[in-house]
Amino acid sequence: MDDLSLSISEANRLVMAKNHLLQQSGKGSVVGVADDLCGLHATSSITPYLSLFNRIGGFSPEDLNLELGLKRLQRVRAMRGTLFLVSREKFPVIVTATRVSDDVIQRKLVRWHISNQEFQTVSKAILSTLAGHAKTTIEIKRDIPSKLSRTITMRMGRRVLKRTNVDEVLNLLVAQGGVQSQAEPLVWKDVKWDGYGLRFFSSIRKITYSSLSTGPFDDLDVAEARTKLVELYIKSYAPVAIDDIAWWMGLPRKTVANIVDDISDQLVKIRIKGLGQEFLLHREEELNSLQDLDQEDSGLHFLPFEDPYAKGFKLKQRLIDHDFERIAYPTGGALPSVLAGGRIIGTWSITTADHVLRLLVRRFVPLERTTVEKVREEVSDLEDF
Repeated sequence: MDDLSLSISEANRLVMAKNHLLQQSGKGSVVGVADDLCGLHATSSITPYLSLFNRIGGFSPEDLNLELGLKRLQRVRAMRGTLFLVSREKFPVIVTATRVSDDVIQRKLVRWHISNQEFQTVSKAILSTLAGHAKTTIEIKRDIPSKLSRTITMRMGRRVLKRTNVDEVLNLLVAQGGVQSQAEPLVWKDVKWDGYGLRFFSSIRKITYSSLSTGPFDDLDVAEARTKLVELYIKSYAPVAIDDIAWWMGLPRKTVANIVDDISDQLVKIRIKGLGQEFLLHREEELNSLQDLDQEDSGLHFLPFEDPYAKGFKLKQRLIDHDFERIAYPTGGALPSVLAGGRIIGTWSITTADHVLRLLVRRFVPLERTTVEKVREEVSDLEDF
């Protein structure tokens, strides 16, 4: 298989099958799909719901709310410092592999003029107040002795940022994996859609924090966890290049190259026609999954902000024409996108005019009549959802 060569459409179709984006892939559980995606992007609380809507036939927002209520999905700041919903099974590996290093913590403390002693004292107070009970930031600040709290500032160019030391220490505890944040499940009918796709859109109403109870993964080696996460990513998004893996994990390329070298016996190298890089597949990839990849996928999807498929790769040429990359990925974030045949053909947004919601599509390329009809069908399904 090392001499295997795929077209861009074949490579994308392979990823779409594993990402539950082919028409015949509309089955699966909420937790199962989250695992197959290495987590659901959750920077915007709306994204997991729309990501699952695109992947599970008959999905209801209450299906995700149920899993959140049962804590079978956990909210964690993970790859690239981004928020994800991950399963309890994958949680130990992802938390350990993406935990912020002590060096990074130290740099942040210096930047905010917080001493190590102050950090330890405030950390202990936060963990003490969270013992056995999740709380909001306001509740944490209320319960911590006032003598431990102070206002801190940091200059960024001409801007001066201001917050309390409790805010920053809490953020660092989340980054270290000592504290976990949890957003309140959405009440879908209460979501205000005006402006979706035109600005950062979260709709989070309430976030609580809880101390992360110790468990059997405490002794999980960081190097081992990173290796496992690299394998999970390759299995979910391959064919991928080393640059894709390093970007997705937020690690130096050299670190990832060493990991790939260590597991090279489990990988095969392939080429994607029209792209110069060398790409990797996992040897466990079923050979029959590589068959019939030249068949066009007739499905069309309205992917949400930061959908895992749109944010799965550093090398975007496989997903979108270079001329439109900055439109679909302003400042690196992935706008809500229209996906056809595995490629992004436009973006979408929602506005309100005369108290009526309107879904707007900005297309990048001329669309065939059949594609236009599929867009209308998908818009109708999205409106019903």
